[in-house]
Amino acid sequence: MTNLYSYLWASALSFVDKIRNTKLLSYQVFNIKALNL
Repeated sequence: MTNLYSYLWASALSFVDKIRNTKLLSYQVFNIKALNL
């Protein structure tokens, strides 16, 4: 049971990291486009 819990926790953390990275990437792209305008 503990292994399953830690696995779910790790999955949730990596999922949040992916969302953060995607937001950061799109934010950087938006800034670059704004600068080019």
